[in-house]
Amino acid sequence: MPETQTYGTILKNLVIGIIAVLALTGIKVFLVEDTRYDRWMDARGYELLHSIISPFDPGKELSVAVLDISDVPRLPNGATPTEPLQKIVQALVEGRAKAIAIDIDFSPSLEPVAQNIPDDRAEIVSQFYAQLQDLNKRGIPVFVGAFNIGPEPETWLGLDENKNLAADITLFDEDTTLIPRWLRCDGGGKLNSMSMALAKTSKQQPSPNSMIKPLLDEPEAEDNLKTTTLQNQAGQDVECKRSFTFVNYSKLDLMQNLTLQWAGREALLSAKDASGKGKFENKLVLVGNTQRGKFTDPFVVAGRRDPVAGVYLHASATYSLVDEPIYKFKHRVEIAADLILGCGLVFTLFLVRLNHLRSDDPKKSSKPYLSEGLIIFGLTVITLTVACLLVRFFDVLWLDVSLVIVALFLHSKVQEWFAWILNKLFKIFRRRVPTSAE
Repeated sequence: MPETQTYGTILKNLVIGIIAVLALTGIKVFLVEDTRYDRWMDARGYELLHSIISPFDPGKELSVAVLDISDVPRLPNGATPTEPLQKIVQALVEGRAKAIAIDIDFSPSLEPVAQNIPDDRAEIVSQFYAQLQDLNKRGIPVFVGAFNIGPEPETWLGLDENKNLAADITLFDEDTTLIPRWLRCDGGGKLNSMSMALAKTSKQQPSPNSMIKPLLDEPEAEDNLKTTTLQNQAGQDVECKRSFTFVNYSKLDLMQNLTLQWAGREALLSAKDASGKGKFENKLVLVGNTQRGKFTDPFVVAGRRDPVAGVYLHASATYSLVDEPIYKFKHRVEIAADLILGCGLVFTLFLVRLNHLRSDDPKKSSKPYLSEGLIIFGLTVITLTVACLLVRFFDVLWLDVSLVIVALFLHSKVQEWFAWILNKLFKIFRRRVPTSAE
């Protein structure tokens, strides 16, 4: 039997509803966040909202380009020879590339190379670095990948004097929406990621709308840095911290379609766009292996089935930093949004029930509850609309929106549970009062 509506019961439902909102928020903050379920829900929210961003902007040219070197012959040990890389860099310079990054690990090997396997790096890598240093002096930044590194700058590329050429190519496959931005170690240097190193050479670094900037997550804020441990040359553990870039993959398909395969200097210089401009002119160019079956660093991007090469993750992160960044709310802002929506639902129900109780219309007063499902549906539509508008006009992805909608639909059940528990406790209390008096 439905509970007879009085001012007392309506007020009681209001209080229980607010308790339910606080309980759901507490469950989310203390039990759900940073769990596998939370990451899965965030990924679904990312996929949904990310799909709103246009995959192609005819009025804006990408400032990032990828050059595929999958067909460059390898050495017997599997390494990419340095000689063709020298030719590739020189051709890109002639093609007027703004900056170049080579997505190959050039950090010193932790294991010695067998004597019967030739390793050209041991012979001419210093010449290659000398070429890159000369280009840097001429105002053409070139970076090479570093992966097996320690906290000391001399471990990045073997010599401290070459640390300015190093770019961290570390990636994490558990969450590809976040790409490393830089690595900073106690007592060591700060190593930029490949995307950040390239972005710093560009004058384009957009910032969020000033109106909502205070609400947005700051990737370089101390609270957002993640801790990792590296071993120094003395064998001691050193604490390091990483900052991360929130990545926009909307132009990934376009980048893949525009990727040019290395087929020699002449082919590269003759490649033009529709306006007759060189394919790599004034571009931030990433060089790496992109052909399926030939790249050794596959990663799955949210919303995609097939893995993509790591160089495309670096390219997308670079694009995010210089062309079209996306943002997310601070943690406390998401919690505040949860509380506002939850309390909004509770007060809406309270006002509807109060209106029914005060109504002189017998038919209306006999149905004190407007369909709660209709109210929840309306709030869900409003929530999704706000989330879409945030993406469209402010480049903000409200990742928490999936959990918020789930909480809206769970609210009535949680409220019923609290009402049932409180009624049981009240009955137990009433039975015990006379006993205590006796």
